[in-house]
Amino acid sequence: FAAADRILFLQPKDANWDIHREISQLDITAQVFANVEAIVKDLAEKSTTGDHILVMSNKGFDGIHEKLLYALEQKHSDS
Repeated sequence: FAAADRILFLQPKDANWDIHREISQLDITAQVFANVEAIVKDLAEKSTTGDHILVMSNKGFDGIHEKLLYALEQKHSDS
C-alpha cells in the first residue's frame, strides 16, 4: 500500500469481521465503502487521465471491473 496515492476498501455486508479494525493495525490511510457502487462513483469522480487503478479481490466483487470501466468511459465521453 505504500506506493498508493489512495486506498479504498469494501466492507462486505456478509463479512464476519470489521475492516476498520484491520486497517487500524496498518500504517495506512484508507477509505471504507459499504458497496461497490459507492467505490465506482468515487473513483470515476476523482480519477484523471493517466491514473492507474488497481482492483484486487478474491471474489467477483459485484462486477466492479465492468462497472468501473463503464463509469470511466461515460466520464470521458461527457468531456
